Amino acid sequence: MAVGGKNLNCVDVATLIYNLGIALILLLFHNRIHFWYFEILINLSILLFIVFIVSGIGDSSPGMAKFLKGFYPLLFLLAEYQQTSRINRIVFPELLDPLFQRIEYIIFGFQPAIAFARAFPQPWLVEYMHFSYFTYYFQFPVLGLMLYFRRGRHVFTDYMFSLCNTFYVCYLIYAFLPVVGAPVFNMNDFSAGGRFTAIMAVLYERFEVGGAAFPSSHVAVAAVVLYYGIKHFPRGAPLFSVLFLGLTASTVYCRYHYTIDVICGAITAVLVVVISRKLLGCLAKREPAGKRRR
Repeated sequence: MAVGGKNLNCVDVATLIYNLGIALILLLFHNRIHFWYFEILINLSILLFIVFIVSGIGDSSPGMAKFLKGFYPLLFLLAEYQQTSRINRIVFPELLDPLFQRIEYIIFGFQPAIAFARAFPQPWLVEYMHFSYFTYYFQFPVLGLMLYFRRGRHVFTDYMFSLCNTFYVCYLIYAFLPVVGAPVFNMNDFSAGGRFTAIMAVLYERFEVGGAAFPSSHVAVAAVVLYYGIKHFPRGAPLFSVLFLGLTASTVYCRYHYTIDVICGAITAVLVVVISRKLLGCLAKREPAGKRRR
C-alpha cells in the first residue's frame, strides 16, 4: 500500500512523522536541550534514510531489499528510545516520580513495586519474572518474522503499523513526562536470582534510560503482540497469553515500573491499535480496487 509518495507505505509515513515531530520539538525547545544540534542529527538521518533508501524499494526490488523495508523501523528504536531521556526536561525540569508514587499510594495504600517482590521472594519466582521481562526483546521481532513469512505483506504491514505507532506514542509521551519508575527505590532484593536475573541487570544498566517509564512501552508492545498473535495464530493463544501475563507482572515485580505505568501501557496499546486499524481501513477504501490485495 503506497501512501503519500513513491513506494512509501503507512509504516514509512508514521516513522517520518514521528522523527519530523521530534526534530520540530528539538528546534522549538532547543534552549532547554543540551547539544540539541547533535540530537537532531539522529532524526534527520532517519528521515534521509527513508526518503533516499526506503522510498526506492518497491515490489520489483530484490527480496533482501523488501525485507529491509519491512523491518528497518526496528533498527532505529533503540536510538529513538535513548534519545527521549536526553530531551525529556523541556516541560518539567524535575522528575515526576514523587507525584507518581503518591498516586500509587492513593490507589493501593502501599507501593506495589516494593510489596510484590517482598511478598514472594522465592528464588525460582525471581528468576522466572526476570526471564519473563527478558522475553520482551524477542516477542515483537519474532512475531513480525512469523507474520512476514507466513501471513503475507498486508497482514505484516497492519502489525508493523500498530507496533510502530505504539512505540512512537510512548516515546512522544516520554519526551514530555520524565518518570524513572520503580528503580528510584534503589533496592536490590534479587540476589537469589539466576542467569536471567543477571542478564537483565546488565541490559538495564547498559541500555535502559532514565525518565522513560510512563506509560510502560514493554506492556504496550506486549499487548500489541498478544492481539496480533492470537488473531493470526489462534493455536498459540495460550503461549501468547502466558508471555503477556508474565511480562506484565514482571514489570512491577522486578521494580522496573509503577503499577500505573503498566495499566496505562495496556490502555495505550488498545487505543493505538484501534486508531491504527481504522486509519488502515480508511486508506484501503481510498486505494483503487485493482491494487487491493488480500
